[in-house]
Amino acid sequence: MLTVGTTEQLALAPCNTQAQTAQEPEMNVQKHDLTRKGIDVLIDYVAITYKEDVQQVLARFGAELWWPTAHGWKGYKQGVSEGHVTIWYDGKPDQGVNVQISGQGCRELEAAGVVTDWVGWLREQLEVGRFSRLDVAMDERTPDLREAVLTRDAIQQAIDEQRVVSRYKFVDKIERQSLSDVSVGGWTRNFGSAMSETKIRTYDKAAEQGISEAYHWMRVEIQTRREKAHELARVMIERGLMGVASVIQGLLDFKQQGTHSQRERWETCSWWSAFLGEVEKLRLTVRPAVRTLSDIMNWLHRNVAPLLAVAVASERGRAIKTFLPRLLLEGEQRWKTKHLALLQPA
Repeated sequence: MLTVGTTEQLALAPCNTQAQTAQEPEMNVQKHDLTRKGIDVLIDYVAITYKEDVQQVLARFGAELWWPTAHGWKGYKQGVSEGHVTIWYDGKPDQGVNVQISGQGCRELEAAGVVTDWVGWLREQLEVGRFSRLDVAMDERTPDLREAVLTRDAIQQAIDEQRVVSRYKFVDKIERQSLSDVSVGGWTRNFGSAMSETKIRTYDKAAEQGISEAYHWMRVEIQTRREKAHELARVMIERGLMGVASVIQGLLDFKQQGTHSQRERWETCSWWSAFLGEVEKLRLTVRPAVRTLSDIMNWLHRNVAPLLAVAVASERGRAIKTFLPRLLLEGEQRWKTKHLALLQPA
């Protein structure tokens, strides 16, 4: 039976306090869809909304005891969490049930056996929910620095020499330098703005984790939001987790110096090809939504009804009585094929 813990129980559960979480080392990352030595692909964040009852959603994640959150979130009045998986519910009628799974939460679902095959899990969720965020990471890990393919120096040199072909216009540099010496710790290069539906982050994971400099661990992570997240899920269902490599190269490509006037024609750097593998560039194309009359009625109710009520209640409210018929007539005169199609029986 699924149970939600009380607030008193929550206070007695140290595994859910922020202080305890901050001290815990990162769990061992499972290797998924490993195709080349030293390259791992892993799901690192998931946000998905279901149109199911909250009890049905809770059942999908298997835990017996869920802890209530101390507050609501983005229109949801209630939420429960277990580890690093949070489920939000009791929102607006059309809001559904939202689930947020951090990278640590993804590892917890693997350890609990809730997810044993990410591609299969993505396929199941796609049938009943809609993704609003999906982050996927590619890691290169090796204790032998001589075997490293993807390095900070190679990435930075390509940036400095303007040998980058990308849909992004800028790169943000983030570094952490010690105040006691000249050593540089964290190293990150972010491609894409914070508001973008896609963003690529390359960073030194070993430095972030405080691991010895003798160990090589570089990560390339793609963060997708809204429609792009849903489409990335489709790509990985069709191509496997390594399908993300094609998406990354379609967004970011490091080139060798060439003679052609167009950088796009230059050869891809051998180290970038070795990291991503032999893949073709793939663009995340958002499929046009199929709208129904029900969708239109819901949109009018959510977005137009408040403004229309204001107009009627205003001093010029009487004019609305003649304005609305004229508005409907002009709208009908502007119908196109896509509008007529909505009137056809399903």
